Amino acid sequence: MATTGTAASRRTLSYGASMRVQERDDELIGLANINPLVATRPLGEQINAPGRFSVNGDDGNLNYDDGDLFSNAFKMTSEFSLNYKENWGAFARASYFYDWENADRGNSAKFAKQKVGTACPCSTPSCSGTTTWVERKAAFAWVARW
Repeated sequence: MATTGTAASRRTLSYGASMRVQERDDELIGLANINPLVATRPLGEQINAPGRFSVNGDDGNLNYDDGDLFSNAFKMTSEFSLNYKENWGAFARASYFYDWENADRGNSAKFAKQKVGTACPCSTPSCSGTTTWVERKAAFAWVARW
């Protein structure tokens, strides 16, 4: 007698931690983060100053020192598949991860918080520094074969 259907499930668990292993490179930090008054200097001095012209891409360098963990994450993926006869089936996958290192991290660099503090006149999460980088993702895919 032929099998008319099957069901299977699988769960994958993993844990990982990542650490910064070298000092900051000033050439990767925005000019204004190295010297906020660089814009008041003549153009030639601005061009020759250490650092990058944009301050939008240096948060990774400013937020973590040598030896700091920048990720401390647990990940889980669950899969479920169901097959009926030869031509029908369904598949679902859900993924979840939680990063303890970044769960309560605000957007400001450590030295910026030391210089200006964490007080804020407004109460929005992006202003008060309470925005978290925790990501919880779930993705589902259904597949039918004819």
